[in-house]
Amino acid sequence: VGQALCSLGQPLLVNSTSEMGAEWFPPHERPTAAMVSNLMNFVGSSLSFVLSPLLVAETHATIQDAEREIGKLLRCQLGLALGALLVTLLLYQ
Repeated sequence: VGQALCSLGQPLLVNSTSEMGAEWFPPHERPTAAMVSNLMNFVGSSLSFVLSPLLVAETHATIQDAEREIGKLLRCQLGLALGALLVTLLLYQ
Protein backbone atom coordinates (compact mmCIF):
# COMPACT_ATOMS: atom_id res chain seq x y z
CA VAL A 1 0.00 0.00 0.00
CA GLY A 2 2.83 2.41 0.89
CA GLN A 3 4.62 1.70 -2.38
CA ALA A 4 1.42 2.37 -4.33
CA LEU A 5 0.89 5.69 -2.53
CA CYS A 6 4.48 6.75 -3.22
CA SER A 7 4.12 5.85 -6.88
CA LEU A 8 1.21 8.29 -7.23
CA GLY A 9 3.56 11.23 -6.68
CA GLN A 10 6.31 9.99 -8.98
CA PRO A 11 4.88 11.47 -12.23
CA LEU A 12 4.60 14.87 -10.56
CA LEU A 13 8.18 14.71 -9.36
CA VAL A 14 9.70 13.51 -12.62
CA ASN A 15 7.63 15.69 -14.94
CA SER A 16 8.10 18.84 -12.88
CA THR A 17 11.81 18.92 -13.74
CA SER A 18 11.04 19.51 -17.43
CA GLU A 19 8.59 22.29 -16.69
CA MET A 20 10.94 23.92 -14.18
CA GLY A 21 13.78 23.79 -16.71
CA ALA A 22 11.60 25.27 -19.44
CA GLU A 23 10.50 28.19 -17.27
CA TRP A 24 13.70 29.04 -15.39
CA PHE A 25 16.64 28.15 -17.62
CA PRO A 26 17.76 29.20 -21.10
CA PRO A 27 17.56 26.44 -23.75
CA HIS A 28 21.25 25.53 -23.58
CA GLU A 29 21.08 24.93 -19.78
CA ARG A 30 17.83 22.93 -19.68
CA PRO A 31 19.34 19.44 -20.10
CA THR A 32 21.81 20.10 -17.27
CA ALA A 33 19.08 21.45 -15.00
CA ALA A 34 16.88 18.40 -15.66
CA MET A 35 19.82 16.05 -15.07
CA VAL A 36 20.77 17.66 -11.74
CA SER A 37 17.16 17.70 -10.57
CA ASN A 38 16.60 14.03 -11.40
CA LEU A 39 19.96 13.08 -9.92
CA MET A 40 19.08 14.71 -6.61
CA ASN A 41 15.96 12.54 -6.44
CA PHE A 42 18.15 9.44 -6.49
CA VAL A 43 20.71 10.95 -4.11
CA GLY A 44 17.95 11.67 -1.60
CA SER A 45 16.61 8.13 -1.91
CA SER A 46 20.10 6.71 -1.43
CA LEU A 47 20.68 8.84 1.66
CA SER A 48 17.51 7.47 3.22
CA PHE A 49 18.94 3.95 2.92
CA VAL A 50 22.28 5.03 4.42
CA LEU A 51 20.78 7.03 7.27
CA SER A 52 18.58 4.27 8.70
CA PRO A 53 21.33 1.84 9.79
CA LEU A 54 23.34 4.72 11.23
CA LEU A 55 20.54 5.76 13.59
CA VAL A 56 18.78 2.45 14.30
CA ALA A 57 20.77 -0.49 15.72
CA GLU A 58 20.18 -3.98 14.41
CA THR A 59 19.34 -5.44 17.85
CA HIS A 60 17.71 -3.87 20.89
CA ALA A 61 17.43 -4.84 24.54
CA THR A 62 13.79 -3.76 24.76
CA ILE A 63 11.02 -2.74 22.43
CA GLN A 64 11.14 0.74 23.97
CA ASP A 65 14.77 1.12 22.81
CA ALA A 66 13.73 0.20 19.28
CA GLU A 67 10.81 2.64 19.38
CA ARG A 68 13.10 5.41 20.65
CA GLU A 69 15.64 4.85 17.88
CA ILE A 70 12.98 4.68 15.16
CA GLY A 71 11.48 7.89 16.54
CA LYS A 72 14.92 9.50 16.35
CA LEU A 73 15.24 8.36 12.72
CA LEU A 74 11.83 9.78 11.80
CA ARG A 75 12.61 13.11 13.49
CA CYS A 76 15.92 13.30 11.62
CA GLN A 77 14.20 12.60 8.30
CA LEU A 78 11.57 15.22 9.11
CA GLY A 79 14.29 17.75 9.92
CA LEU A 80 16.08 17.05 6.64
CA ALA A 81 12.84 17.38 4.67
CA LEU A 82 11.88 20.63 6.39
CA GLY A 83 15.41 21.98 5.88
CA ALA A 84 15.23 21.20 2.18
CA LEU A 85 11.82 22.86 1.99
CA LEU A 86 13.13 25.97 3.74
CA VAL A 87 16.12 26.23 1.39
CA THR A 88 13.83 25.80 -1.60
CA LEU A 89 11.44 28.48 -0.40
CA LEU A 90 14.28 30.90 0.30
CA LEU A 91 16.02 30.37 -3.03
CA TYR A 92 12.99 30.38 -5.34
CA GLN A 93 10.94 33.35 -4.22
